[in-house]
Amino acid sequence: MKTVNLSKIIQLVNSGNYSKAEFELKNLIKSQPKNFILNKIYGVSLMAQQKYLLAIRAFEICQNLNGDDYDVNVNLSYLFSKTQDYKMSLLYSKNSINIDANRPEAYQNMAECYLNLKRFDEAEKYILSAINKRGGLESKEIVKFQDTLNLYGDILLAKKEKKRFCDYVFEILDRGNHLDQLLISLIRINKHNMKKIYLDKMDYILKNINSIKSLKSRSLTESNIYFILAEYFQKVDNHKSEKYYLKANGIIASLQRGSLYNRQKRISNIINSLKNYKIQDTDFEKLSKKGDGLIFVIGMPRSGTTLLESIISTADDCVAGGEKLFFSLEIDQQLREEKKLNLDNVFLSSLGDRYLETIAIQRNGKKFFIDKLPENFMYVGYIKKIFPKAKFIHIYRDPWDNAISLFKQNYAFNLSYSSSFFGIALEYANYEYIMSYWRKSSEQVSFVDVDYKELVSKTKLITKKIWDYCGLDGEYNEERRLDFFSPTASKQQVTKDIFQTSLEKGDFSEFKSQFLEDLNQQRKYWEDNADY
Repeated sequence: MKTVNLSKIIQLVNSGNYSKAEFELKNLIKSQPKNFILNKIYGVSLMAQQKYLLAIRAFEICQNLNGDDYDVNVNLSYLFSKTQDYKMSLLYSKNSINIDANRPEAYQNMAECYLNLKRFDEAEKYILSAINKRGGLESKEIVKFQDTLNLYGDILLAKKEKKRFCDYVFEILDRGNHLDQLLISLIRINKHNMKKIYLDKMDYILKNINSIKSLKSRSLTESNIYFILAEYFQKVDNHKSEKYYLKANGIIASLQRGSLYNRQKRISNIINSLKNYKIQDTDFEKLSKKGDGLIFVIGMPRSGTTLLESIISTADDCVAGGEKLFFSLEIDQQLREEKKLNLDNVFLSSLGDRYLETIAIQRNGKKFFIDKLPENFMYVGYIKKIFPKAKFIHIYRDPWDNAISLFKQNYAFNLSYSSSFFGIALEYANYEYIMSYWRKSSEQVSFVDVDYKELVSKTKLITKKIWDYCGLDGEYNEERRLDFFSPTASKQQVTKDIFQTSLEKGDFSEFKSQFLEDLNQQRKYWEDNADY
């Protein structure tokens, strides 16, 4: 290996050009597949691009070559946390601590795992260890680690300790620091928590925004501030609030490079991959028993999936698993590598076994397990083949109400379509089409459909319908629901009483007719290209 090649790659990684580094490393690793340094840098470049499964493979090669390397172990603990394999994440976190107990990263990874496992006291113990190893809350350096501070805030909110949360955030913000996620959670608790010094700080940052050299950092900082201001002025000055939402989303949209129409291609690819797949008779008996007790809550993001999960989770012997990324990660990875899905019984059976193994630490022997990743509506056909006994509850919402709710959330790059009403209309039509496909095609899947409007207005009637369909034990318990925690955009809203204020929204009224026109045009596209 030429030193100049490695130096060039390290320079690419240090400058943030991870995709180029990945390309260069692929060629080098072909000739040196067991090179520890190459695989380690390759894992870093993949991790930075959120190609988590590929990054795990690279670091596992490193682990086999040198199991005592701290960076390899702590990166694996981080990656397994991000892919929600909490058992493996905790294992590698403990390995990391055994190698070097004075570094903070592994403690933070453990805190995130325990938060998602709803073991909140342990989560707090480990995040405080991470904070202390970063110098403590009183140190000037601590504000550089916003993910650490945000995680501590989430843990306090999960423990329902609002006063401690507010005191903690005031302590950080009153020192002149600016932390977007903490501030927005603070004003969601009470709008009066917004102090003038915080508004002045945001005003100062906006006036000096060009001092931030990186375009991406500058744009994200600016859009985050506009989202905070938009939320703060809601119900006080709706015109000003809408203006800030439009500014924030406009900035995010300007950064996006991928075509919104790629989602249409993805849906077509997913559907086409299932057409020629036929289950073998010899495997039917084995596969037909899988999935008992699994409940998949599906629908558009911001359609009420978290509320529905919180309701179902009050059943006896039932655990809410949150948004499990498993199928999205696995299927997207194969699409990325193979450009198509190669389905066979071995692949599907393996996928099912690995899913059950991954959720076992959360399920903890419970009869029922809820997976509420909204985007699982894309993979219903696969999931049904893997888990024939699984139940699917589909929640839907008025398209315009759903669009407004999406537009008001700071999803940045997580949901690229949500930064424009056109993008949301496009995605809503995609969602309607694939749901229709699952109903009408040879891949027919039955659902219980839940209208969000009826869920919030006729809660008892709808819950009985769900209980009967899923065979749930016990009865719906509203008091237990209010104690629910979800680490999603709805984490604070879902713990409030069920109201009907989210119905028939009048916000952004000047965009409604164009949105509905765009939606109907995209519906027409799918009607013309329907394949069932």
